[in-house]
Amino acid sequence: MNRLVALQSSLAGHKLIGVIQKIIRTALGEAKIADVELGEAAHPEVNLVRIMLIGTLLDRDGPRANVFRRTLETVPEIDACCFALEGERLTRFMGVISEVTGGAQRLSLGAYTLDPNAQAFVNGNRLFQRHALIVGSTGSGKSWTTARLLEQIAELDSANAIVFDMHGEYASMAGDGFVHLRVAGPSDIEAGRG
Repeated sequence: MNRLVALQSSLAGHKLIGVIQKIIRTALGEAKIADVELGEAAHPEVNLVRIMLIGTLLDRDGPRANVFRRTLETVPEIDACCFALEGERLTRFMGVISEVTGGAQRLSLGAYTLDPNAQAFVNGNRLFQRHALIVGSTGSGKSWTTARLLEQIAELDSANAIVFDMHGEYASMAGDGFVHLRVAGPSDIEAGRG
């Protein structure tokens, strides 16, 4: 469920991308198995998969390679080949989505929940153009993700990041790329510590 898949398109160089929404497995009775002409490959069940199509991946769009469009250029043909986007395929596809290609500052976030063998990256150039916020429930990996990003950002030549670390979680991070500043509180001011 919720896995990404690619379906063969009727247009050369196009693949339809979808998300598995539902899997239906139906057991066939012994009488029905004899009616199905599958020869030696007969199985006692029929598996159907419902896929919601989300867009088209083009091998080329003018001078650009690997372009994802959130539109459907075609519909899949009957008996079109379909394969799951896993491992390196998922890493490459998500790299296209997040525009982590060529000379982009590629920052590693870890692995995807759907496939621990697929690496998740974010385009540093785009991340630094806007404000960023990392949210999630307790134990979801917010602190780990933030620390991982800070380590990579500190290694870049021209990146600047400010982190308001209210609980001192990142105080142990050290290196040439880190400067820790402490904001004085009321007790510091009263004690003459600026």
